[in-house]
Amino acid sequence: MVITPIYVKLPQRGLVRFFTSMAAYGMPTVLYNVPGRTASDCLTEIIYECCSLSPNIVGVKEATGDTSHVKKLHTLFSDVETGEKMNVMLFSGYDSTSVDFCLKVSCMLVSLWYFISNYVNALIVDFISWVNDPDYLGW
Repeated sequence: MVITPIYVKLPQRGLVRFFTSMAAYGMPTVLYNVPGRTASDCLTEIIYECCSLSPNIVGVKEATGDTSHVKKLHTLFSDVETGEKMNVMLFSGYDSTSVDFCLKVSCMLVSLWYFISNYVNALIVDFISWVNDPDYLGW
């Protein structure tokens, strides 16, 4: 998992270079956008560009708290004309919007929900299975 730089506020073009350089090491990489902790918000178009340029970026952990950001990413990752989807997983990283996030897009939870699942495992598994069901229309 690679977070936006903390002490250096890069311009958006710099974020593309940063994330693609980190992914170039050859390991599966999850881009972590958490502006509340880094004071740097990676725009959806920039996240999409990073994922397009590097097949090693396999996921995006989105912690902006803005579910419209997630919806836009989901749209960018889906090719409406061909029906193909970019093979990038979306992870929720903002506790208060995790449920809405998952209802809008197929997702994984990486936050407080991960720890809750240790106690109510069946409930969380059922919820994630339900929102990832292709017959479910979350939009």
